Order: sequence, then C-alpha cells, then structure tokens
Amino acid sequence: MNKTITVRIVGGLGNQLFCYSFGRALALKHSTKLSFDTQSGYFFDKYNRQFLLNYFPNCKINEKRNTNIFLSKPKHKILKFINYILPEKLKFYFIEERPIRYQKELFQKKILFSKYFIGNWANCMYFNEISNELRKELIPPSPKSIEVIKLLKKIKDVNSCFIHWRSYEEEICVAHPTMDEYYIQAIKYIINRHQDIYFFVFSDIPSLAIKKFAHFGNLSFVNLHESKGNLQSLNDFYLMYNCNHAIIGDSTFSWWAAWLSNQKNKTVIAPRGLSPWGDQSIPENWVSINAL
Repeated sequence: MNKTITVRIVGGLGNQLFCYSFGRALALKHSTKLSFDTQSGYFFDKYNRQFLLNYFPNCKINEKRNTNIFLSKPKHKILKFINYILPEKLKFYFIEERPIRYQKELFQKKILFSKYFIGNWANCMYFNEISNELRKELIPPSPKSIEVIKLLKKIKDVNSCFIHWRSYEEEICVAHPTMDEYYIQAIKYIINRHQDIYFFVFSDIPSLAIKKFAHFGNLSFVNLHESKGNLQSLNDFYLMYNCNHAIIGDSTFSWWAAWLSNQKNKTVIAPRGLSPWGDQSIPENWVSINAL
C-alpha cells in the first residue's frame, strides 16, 4: 500500500515553513509519499492570510485538494471523536499535543497507513537532520520591485543587521510583553561585536517601530511603499534573509529569515522565555537573551 503523510499548512509564512519542514522530515524518516493540505487551514483565517510557499522557486509542493471534510465543523468534531477512541496505532490523523512539546515519538513509531497531521510543529529539532537540504529548497523568491532591489543593494553594501519588531496590534485582548529590555541588550551585544554595524528595522507597523528604535541611531526603518499584504511579507523576508546578522522578534517569521540565511559568521540574537518550546526553539549557535 502506498502510504502518504499529509500535513496541513497554517498561519503566516513562518508557520508555513515550520509545517513544510516537519512534513519533509517526517516523510523522509518513514519513506512515505508527502502531500500538503494548503487550503483548509485558511478557510476561517481571521487575519486573511494566504498560502505563500508556492512563491519559493525550489519548494515543490504536492497539494492535496480534496480536503473539504475539514471545512464542516460538525464533521470535524465527529472525526475528532472517532480518532480519539481509536488505539494509537490506528489513528488516522494526529493533532499536535498540548502543552506543546517536541513529539519525538512521531519519528520513532512505524506508520502503517496514510495519516494526516495538524499543528504548528514549530521546533527545529524535527528537521535538524535535513537542515542543509531545507536551506537549498527554501531560498526565498527574488524581488522584482525597483524599490526593493535598491534597498537590497544598500543592505549588501554595509555590515547589516536586521531588527524585527512585531506590534501584535491585530490581536485584541491578548497581552504581549514589550520586550524593550531584550532589544536594548540585543542591540548592545551586536554593537560590541560589530563596531561597523548598520541596523535595518522591520515591523508590521513601521510608525510604531520608529517610536521604539529611533533614538538608537545608525539605522533605517524599512517601509516599502510598493508592498502590501502578502507581497510585503515576501519582500521583507527576502531583505531580512540577506542581512549579515539578525535580532529576531517573538515571531516565527524572523526566526526563519535568520535560520535560512547563509551568511558566514552571522550573529543571531533570539528572545529567551517566550516560546512554548522553551530553549528548544533556539539553535545552539544563536545567542539567547531573556525577554521577560
């Protein structure tokens, strides 16, 4: 029987990259076919996010389109109940466990038939063994905008470091730490190691980022006038990916821009204490600074 692992893609670009990489690693480990549900995760997306990995030139997505069974919430509840009462080896789809943890057993237990996986899978431990292959597959798309190309040249002409700050303005009634001290310490760390550094600040709301970072000096705020929505995500991601160094935010988006970068001797600063994965979310060669 031809077994297929199907992984549902969800969220913004950073989460999509985690889902993709988890699926690639899991299918390779079990020698199964691999497909991705690129639709059902966006049927009810309240932020109107879209699937973006099809823009990545080396990323070959086998899309599974007959996913309408997950569109109906009543059907989904019935399937979830049936799946719940089945013994472990007979479950036909898996939901990432809560509280979140690295589910190593998914790579150890034999897969007997086709299975469907739902989750964010935001842990690099799932795909450490294929990291070189992923960096080749997930080269971001080159920009076409003249404005972006000009900024790219400026980034490459200096010893560049991106700072990513996410406002979380879209999340109403959800408390997020300001991380002010984290960014202060991260910027100081980079300056001490690289005296000729020049910062490029990326944010979902540049006007708010200016209020937070303008007093540091020796930096530029990236606000691409030709970019909107998904195009802005792809352009920002490509520019961040091309920076020499990185100060990432509480964001899988900037995590991936830093991780995929092939810059030699790069310094990456990451916030410690925010991710539900704990220290597992920070590669060993990155510098972690407490964010709480």
